[in-house]
Amino acid sequence: MIDFNNIFYQGDEASCVITSLANALMYINDRKAAFHLIKQKHRCLETTRRLQFVSAELGKMGYRVTKIRNFDILGNTSKWPTVCGLTGSDGGRGHAVSVCGKLLFDGNVSHAMALTKENLNWCCEAPDVQVEYVKVHLAYRFEMFGKIPNHFKNL
Repeated sequence: MIDFNNIFYQGDEASCVITSLANALMYINDRKAAFHLIKQKHRCLETTRRLQFVSAELGKMGYRVTKIRNFDILGNTSKWPTVCGLTGSDGGRGHAVSVCGKLLFDGNVSHAMALTKENLNWCCEAPDVQVEYVKVHLAYRFEMFGKIPNHFKNL
């Protein structure tokens, strides 16, 4: 188990995009951005374009947002948070996670996980159905350039 406890959980809500990204932001100690996203959760849930929603919100907070199609989640690692829409072997695209370095953040678990194919498979599974991770169909990376706030960590 990785030594980072998630703060935000999605529970029964379809808030995987916002909760996973808020946890990744907590990992780098950007509490302001993490809590801002959580405050916007209900607005985010009202849209079907949740990846774009969080991208717009963090863009307003000084992050440079990079859209990445067909993202290589295991090979294209970065110390900066990246939210990823997952595609499973059943064709499903209903779940998202965030990554930061070699850590995987999923709003369904109590802690960050190692970024591995096995953990991505687990993230894509559904009750009573064996589904494997296939790819990230769309990702957004959030970076700051220039003077990075002193309170940020794990960067």
